[in-house]
Amino acid sequence: MQLGTADICDRYASLIQVADPGLCSFGGIQRITAPIETLKIYRDNTRFWEFLSEPGQGRILVVDAGGDLSAVMGDKMATIAAENGWKGMLINGYVRDTEILAGLPLAIWALGAYPLKKTFQARAESSVSVDFHSVHWAPGDQLYADGDGILLAASLLPGFDPF
Repeated sequence: MQLGTADICDRYASLIQVADPGLCSFGGIQRITAPIETLKIYRDNTRFWEFLSEPGQGRILVVDAGGDLSAVMGDKMATIAAENGWKGMLINGYVRDTEILAGLPLAIWALGAYPLKKTFQARAESSVSVDFHSVHWAPGDQLYADGDGILLAASLLPGFDPF
């Protein structure tokens, strides 16, 4: 069954978390469901580059960049992600090269666009739970997103056909 996020909220409210508004869509894909992987970074996108260079296996990488005012991803990283089978990224931070991102076959959400990247400090944690936008993001959870919002469930919802 092809349900949107509003329908999922109506039917499965007790099984989902709903992300607060504030994440903007920048990718060429607007409607998606996929399992997530997580990454927590602090002013360092080195590990982010490494993750996107690995096989994505149809997952979405949820990156907690702490909302720091700097671009942590641009067109080169996103292109690598698409080539390696990632479905998308959800970033608690900023992106740049947005006109190019819009043409890529990826779902990309971020706090906004910011043209400047900062000097990075090597510090990152992967496959850890992260909390932002009122959601507890854990590796392997299932993300659902469309124009109405972003949801997270512990697994694929019963009787649901992924979109």
